[in-house]
Formats: sequence, C-alpha cells, structure tokens
Amino acid sequence: MAIFPIVIVSLLITLLQPSLTLAFKTENGGCIIPSTWIGEWHQASFREPISITEETITSKGRCIEALGDKAVFFEKSDGCYRCLVFHERHPNILQYKESPCVHKEPIGDMCTRVTADAYLYSMIRIDAKPVTCPLPAPSTFTYSTGKGDCRYPLSSVERCSDPYKKLVRYQACPDVLGAESSEEELTCIATWKEGTSRYLMARLRTRHHAHGHHAERYRCYLIERDRASLKMAQSGDASCNGLFSTSEGARTYVFNPVSAQPLCQFPPWLTRPGMKWSSLDYKSSIEISNSDPKPPSFMEDSYWSSSLTDTSQAWYRRITRRIEESPLVKKEVPVASARHQFLGSELKVWNLTLNPMAMYFSGKHTDIRLSCYQQYDDLNDFSSGVATYVAEILDGCHNGYTCMELRKRSEYIMELSLGSPARRPEDACLPPYFTESQIKSVTYVASSIPATSCPNSGKHIVTWQHRDLGFDQGSSCTEQGVQSFEVGCRSSEMVDMKGNCNLISRASDGFTCHSGWIDENGEYIILTPTRRSSRGSKRFCVAMNSRTPPPITLRDGRIRQEPTRVSWTLSSTACVQPDQISESVAAAFNSTIISQCHRSNSRAFHPSSLLPVLIILIIPFLR
Repeated sequence: MAIFPIVIVSLLITLLQPSLTLAFKTENGGCIIPSTWIGEWHQASFREPISITEETITSKGRCIEALGDKAVFFEKSDGCYRCLVFHERHPNILQYKESPCVHKEPIGDMCTRVTADAYLYSMIRIDAKPVTCPLPAPSTFTYSTGKGDCRYPLSSVERCSDPYKKLVRYQACPDVLGAESSEEELTCIATWKEGTSRYLMARLRTRHHAHGHHAERYRCYLIERDRASLKMAQSGDASCNGLFSTSEGARTYVFNPVSAQPLCQFPPWLTRPGMKWSSLDYKSSIEISNSDPKPPSFMEDSYWSSSLTDTSQAWYRRITRRIEESPLVKKEVPVASARHQFLGSELKVWNLTLNPMAMYFSGKHTDIRLSCYQQYDDLNDFSSGVATYVAEILDGCHNGYTCMELRKRSEYIMELSLGSPARRPEDACLPPYFTESQIKSVTYVASSIPATSCPNSGKHIVTWQHRDLGFDQGSSCTEQGVQSFEVGCRSSEMVDMKGNCNLISRASDGFTCHSGWIDENGEYIILTPTRRSSRGSKRFCVAMNSRTPPPITLRDGRIRQEPTRVSWTLSSTACVQPDQISESVAAAFNSTIISQCHRSNSRAFHPSSLLPVLIILIIPFLR
C-alpha cells in the first residue's frame, strides 16, 4: 500500500504537466504562428516538405483565429475550417491533432471536436540540428519484428565519431523468420519526455533508406529503463503513433551494455594538459581527451527535452526528486559508457587520411578517434619515448583496430605511425596491416615549441642541389646554380638566405630554428619562415648531416683544415632521414661552411679553403 501515494503523485505530474508550445498571437483579425516554427518540415505521408510561414501552413491554409496552443486554419482550396492543437515536443519536433473539416463556428466549439483518440501527426524540421544520442554504446541487444525474438547471435550498437550518431548492427537469427543481417546509421534528431515516457526521433541511413523519400527515413522510438537493461520500441513510420509500450512496435529491442574492459593510457608526454599538436603543414591536428566524464543516465533530465514551462519545471523537479529519493522507489542503475573512462585514453585526430587498404573506411570525415585499447608490448616504457598500442579507430560510423606507434623526438616533436585498420584487435599489429608499405607516419609539433640556436652556424655556399624535386627555385637558380646563406649570424636562432635564389621558399628570406633532436642518422630541427606567401609552407623539418674532413698536411709542413660540409634535406609533411629523397622531400642540397659568422672575432679560414668550391664552380665552363 505504501507504493500507492507515489503512483498518485506520478499521475498528477503527468496530468498537470503543461506544454512547451509557444502560444499563437492574435493580430488584426488573424493570428501569427510562433516565429521558431517558420521553415520547412517533413511529415509522414507527405511527399513534399510542409512549409510554415508567419500565417500559413501547407495544406492547412491560413491561421485566422487562435487561443493558446489551439488555432483555426482556413484552407481556401476545399473551403474547410479546422482546429489544430499543437505540441512542441522539441525545437525539431512539432506534433498536432486536428478536427474534421467543418463550416465556420466558434473556436471553442470547433476545438472540442479534437478528441483524445484523434490521430497524432508528427512534423520533423528539415534543417534540424542533431542531438546527442541516448543509446548506450558499445552495447548488445536482442530484437523482435513480431515473428519471434532474435536472441542469438547478439546484435550490437557501436559508437561513431559524432556523438549524435550510432551504428546499429542487426544479426540474422536462423530460427527467426525474416531476420536479416544489416547495418543502420542512426542520427538522433530529438529527445523529449511526455510524463514518464521518453521518446527519440532519429533519421536512419541504410541501403533501403539511403535513397528513399525523406519522411521514410525517420522513425520514432519509445524508451524505458528497468533495473538491468534498456527497452525500446520503434514506430512503423515517421510518426509516434502506436507507441504505447516498449513491448509493442514495428520492432522492439532489449539493450544490455557491454561490461567494462581494462583500458590503457597514452604516454603522459603526449597527453599532458595544455598540449596542442599539429602536423608540419598544419593540415592535421590532435585533440587530447584528458577527461571523458561518464555520460548521464538515460533517466536523467539532461538527456531529454522537457515539455514543461520554467515555473512548472521547478515544481516538477522538486516533486520527482522527493519521489526518487524515497526508499520505496527502485533506484536507477546508470548505463555508463563501457570504455574511455581514464585520463588521456582517447585522441581525436583531424584531417588524417587513412591508408587505401582500409576500403571499408569512408575517408570522408574530417576527424578520426583513436582510443587506447591495449598496450601492445608490456615492455613499453614511457620514459624511452617509444610506445606501441592497439587502438580502436573510429572514422565516422566505421570502426576497427589499428597498430599505433608513438615516438617522442623531443619535448615538442613526436611522430605518429598508424597501420591499416583491421577488424580484430589481435590482427592490428601483424602483417598485412602493419608493414612498411601500410604504415602512415606523420610528424606533429607542439604549438608551444620554443626557438633555439641553429646548428652548423656560419656562412654557407651551396655546392649541389637536387634538380628533380619540383620545388620553386626561380630562374636565377638555373642561371647561377649556386646560393649562399648564413646560419646563426644575424641571430643565433636565424637562417638568412642571400641573393635572388632561395632553395627553400622564395616567399621568405629568413627562417627561425626551433627545437629538434639528434639520432644515429643525423641532426633534425624545425624551421619556420619569418614571412611566407598564402600557399607557402608554414614549417619544415630539416634533416642534416655534417662532415668535417680530416686536416691535410701540406708539403711545407703546414696543416690545412678542410671546411665542414653539410647535407640538407627538407620536408613540409614528415621528418625524413638525411640524404633520403622521397615524395615528401621539398628540397635537398649540400653546402660548405666558408667562414664563421663573426670574422673579426674568430680566425677566418685560409683562402686556400675556397679552392675546392672554386674548382666545382669552374669545371662546367671548362668542358
């Protein structure tokens, strides 16, 4: 008997719950439709969009009289007067009931003809902005189309890159007639509450619905929770008619969230707060998910558009809070996301093109999500700067697993290498998914990278340049075939190009050196131009190899020190090894240091040190 008062209060809440609907305005003998409704809408059974203006609605006519959420429309084509009673369930959803066609009569009398069992029409805004999807993901579910429950194999719901989308995968059960394997991409358009009932309107994309009529792509869902699962019923068209319980509908579902799996974390040098990473050309960037709060329970108001006015909302929440806090009421068990609960466990990578081997990935989305699934090697040591993981990858609503290698080059530079996506996590780091031909490597630089002293300082003269790279040399380069530049002379952090020919970028005559690193192959730094054209490269990774020949003993006993020779390889997309020519290389050349920057404060080279350079320059004219 103790439950009885709670039931009574719940019924009172439902009965007293007012509508969110904006009232019509009466003006100059007519009425004005709320401005937020103006636009085009879909409605089941209408092939063409319904247009709402300030005074008219397609097929209903002109609004001539209004009272609160009720309005009388006159349609000239059939001479009919109709009373329409509207309910705005969500900014994207309008529902209404209407009276039969009658001759003119007072609005109060006409609207009494709108009975409780009148057909409920639903209109969906065409340019609707999607909302966060309430379906748990990842999760498994069973379903029924009225011909038996499809329980094995289990169907599933998967996450998508966008929070307002979910991928629903139906499995075919051999013992259920008509059960077929299929996939639906579900975009959530609106969620709202009516009393204790919760509704979802969604747009479906399948092979069947992709090219169908607009209204055919929408379905309404009734959702309820019990202690262990989420239950849902689907409508048969773009309206919410016939959805009285989650056990009745064109299709019914029972969801069960996937149990949480152990997570790994990406290294702290990558995910530390405040770090913003972008590729050398700024086309790709990485967003760190340093916190992934648990999504709200599906019974919480934050998931659902309330149908209450502000005053009633406060009263409604006070009453429902008292009911929910009562020890007599069953407590809700929140359905938490089964993954992504730890700091630094997820990366959002923008504008990174996936390998062509992943044919089931669309390649049309601007971002992919990489979630730490498993540490591939237990020997991964964050302090070593190299770590390998199996990551769950999301590209739109397509998911898979990829082998992911993170290589720390400095505090401000790192390389991300991804293999081709695999269906199973255990295959991701094995051939053919993680081989040299399938690995995609991109160099990322932190936005806070500081300037630093340039290596190989001095005055340089170019002795050789690669002629087949296609970078913009200019006519003077072809004529002269030589160029000089200074490293660390005007400033220890600057490279200054001299003359009319610029091997790196004609739009800038100066570059700033930034943080770099040294390995067994050579030395690397990041260069940024002091000024550039709109199409010019914003950053370069420069790989260098410097060689100082051993001193030569002359016949007269003097020792001559040969000048230092440096090879330069520049790329605007990734850091490559010195002297390695590939498609990503923008420029490659060799130079000789002919003097130090401050000749008055340091010993200059003996003039004979220029002899090798002069010989190189003169030989072409002697042939």
